[in-house]
Amino acid sequence: MLYSDQIFLEAYREKTEGLPYVISHGLSVMFPDRYLLEGEEYAFDLRPFAEARLCELRLSADVYSQLISSWSHHRGLQTDPTNAWFEVEWRGHTLEVILMQWGCERRQWVIAESRPIAENFFVEVCSFTDDVRGAVLVFDGGSWVSSKPLHEAIQGTTFENLVLEPSLKSSLMADIPRFFAAESTYKQHGVPWKRGLLLTGPPGNGKTHAIKALVNQSSKPCLYVKSFAGDNRDVVESGNMRSVFDRARQSAPCLLVLEDLDALINDENRSFFLNEMDGFAANEGVVTIASTNHPDRLDTAILNRPSRFDRKFVFGLPEVAERKNYLSRWNESWDSSLKLSEAGLDLAAEGTQGFSFATLKESMLSATMAWIETQVVGSMDRILAEQVAVMRAQNHKPTAQSEASTE
Repeated sequence: MLYSDQIFLEAYREKTEGLPYVISHGLSVMFPDRYLLEGEEYAFDLRPFAEARLCELRLSADVYSQLISSWSHHRGLQTDPTNAWFEVEWRGHTLEVILMQWGCERRQWVIAESRPIAENFFVEVCSFTDDVRGAVLVFDGGSWVSSKPLHEAIQGTTFENLVLEPSLKSSLMADIPRFFAAESTYKQHGVPWKRGLLLTGPPGNGKTHAIKALVNQSSKPCLYVKSFAGDNRDVVESGNMRSVFDRARQSAPCLLVLEDLDALINDENRSFFLNEMDGFAANEGVVTIASTNHPDRLDTAILNRPSRFDRKFVFGLPEVAERKNYLSRWNESWDSSLKLSEAGLDLAAEGTQGFSFATLKESMLSATMAWIETQVVGSMDRILAEQVAVMRAQNHKPTAQSEASTE
């Protein structure tokens, strides 16, 4: 058996807390004339760095490397190293890089000719991984994926095309820019420079649109969490939460988006989440934006503690003025042969009390399809009134499915 393999097999026989020391000691014996850098940095990700042709990777033929394969619809088959030894060519230098992971812990060892070479390589990999400009970092299934399509979709989402009650809209638009501009004031008065926004209210009333508009407005790096879940909930979810918050701290100033917070937090991971949110100085420059359709499902420790979510915005069902504004925008987009009269527009706005924006959208789409069947000019007032009545009769309380389509 090769000595390098023996190091790792012996290390795994040790207690967890002694494992990194055993490996570091073994590597120092193997490479007495080279510099050994040890790190536990989640931003150290060799795969995208190599895919960008910034270095060349080869798995060492002398050591067994453990590679884990995963598959998803949006990424296809992907193989990532869990415990692996790489030979790396970077800027004319040959380095050895060892990656190891156990439980929630992960470590990297970089072996180079000198300390400056090892440190410069480590910093360059971390800086590249941490650069989220021009993309949104999405955390799903225990790993980060850079999503340029999501970033591009966000670029077309603004407060201009969002209908909200005026005071709610103005408060939202001003909050994050004011926070980022006040860094020196926060520090002057010894207040942790971090922010938590919680958007609540029934589905279909613009929370997701508002989050995208906030991200677009701020131009700060955005990290979006789809799920903390993993195969082993007790171990993996806490490790995934640590990875998420560590990455947010490294990317600060940034926005961390936790949509449908009530679905992300459960009895098993709640304590760990609260501890991560309470990392006062460690979370400096991080704005956490969360949303929920069901605030009643959230623990009061999340809802009512200012150090976690200090601003709460309630997205209620639209009043008649907002409904008319929303319907008017649709009406303006229609061809002249479909358009509602001013009286028809007023009647529709008055007759849709209790409708969410999502239900209004569904009503307008249904009316458009119904008009296409007859194509009678000037009939839209009657058709829309009929569709509103049908919608109300079918489901007075809009379904979760229809609401989710516009969130």
